[in-house]
Amino acid sequence: MRCPTLAELPPPPPGRTGWPWTEGCPPLPETMPDGAPWPRISIVTPSYNQGAYIEETLRSILLQGYPDLEYIVIDGGSTDGAVAVIERYAPWLNHWRSEPDDGQAHAINKGLALCTGDIFQFINSDDLLEPGALEHVALAMPGYDAVAGGVRHFGHGQEEVVFAKGLDPETMLRRKARYQQQGIWFRRNILNQVGVFDESLDYIFDFEMGLRFFSRFDRLNYSNCVFSRFRRQPNSKTVTSRRRFQDEHIVLRWRVLEITQDRHVQRICIRTIKRDQWYLRVEDILDSPNTKIEKFLNISFGILSAPHIRFTRYSLGNLRQTLIDRSVTDSLKKVFNL
Repeated sequence: MRCPTLAELPPPPPGRTGWPWTEGCPPLPETMPDGAPWPRISIVTPSYNQGAYIEETLRSILLQGYPDLEYIVIDGGSTDGAVAVIERYAPWLNHWRSEPDDGQAHAINKGLALCTGDIFQFINSDDLLEPGALEHVALAMPGYDAVAGGVRHFGHGQEEVVFAKGLDPETMLRRKARYQQQGIWFRRNILNQVGVFDESLDYIFDFEMGLRFFSRFDRLNYSNCVFSRFRRQPNSKTVTSRRRFQDEHIVLRWRVLEITQDRHVQRICIRTIKRDQWYLRVEDILDSPNTKIEKFLNISFGILSAPHIRFTRYSLGNLRQTLIDRSVTDSLKKVFNL
């Protein structure tokens, strides 16, 4: 499907201007600069009760001016008006449905099963594409298995652009990679060789898929283009569920330990599990009803008991937070006769 023009889509709500409300990308030529046909790009949007944002998402994808877009929306039975928005844009969708599902990964897998494109991505119903994103992805993909570009974080805080880095198995297992799902685009036929998204995970199913993918296919093109926008909002999973993210990262590394015979990978997983378990312990200490001096001492002694794992910027940052209160420093002076 060729992307519609601004004039073909429903008019934007009153007062909404700029991208993607009153601005759209001009239609691209029928072929790429080298004369080859543009690759078909398949995008799946999983949706559930994001009626306040989904129209902006839909328009940012449809107004790319791209010659061969396959766009699929899988809604989980929204009750907040999102379905009415989807229905207004149904003429420009290749497929959409609204029915109960078993979570975000399940919705994405349902959409992925319908895809026929050369390139795959899923864009959540509160995120956006940057103008010209599909053109940049298509031009960056030839000769590669995946393309990773920048993601603009916006809303509730200072805006920043984050670029992916370290997308190799070892760096990802160490949790030193910068994995930005909205900026990572895969060749669909290769993604299908890796398998489907793990529906037993609620928070890191995208990261787990990336780990499987880059463990087998390493032809990755890091692009300096910004492809997507990630919306920060107080009730998003990324903001509200840090502990669940940590728990699932620990589960993932235990799984790797169970199947790998590589001693180096085993050591990485064990070390990372111990570190993440310590981070959860730090959160428990900070959330406890103990005094700040008690929290300071608990974290300090915890670090000293395993400094090779626990002496990290995260630990020191939280330790420093307990010292901000003057009462803590006064108490320490008394304890150590300073």
